[in-house]
Amino acid sequence: MDSIDLTQMLHHSQLAFSEQARCLFHKKIYSLWNRHLACS
Repeated sequence: MDSIDLTQMLHHSQLAFSEQARCLFHKKIYSLWNRHLACS
């Protein structure tokens, strides 16, 4: 396996992870915001 392939693989997994993390983050913010709106 070339080192280039390895770095590309790492890059793709990092992208996938950040995408997943951002999705979770938005879900959390969204639920918090909805709760806040429900309370007001």
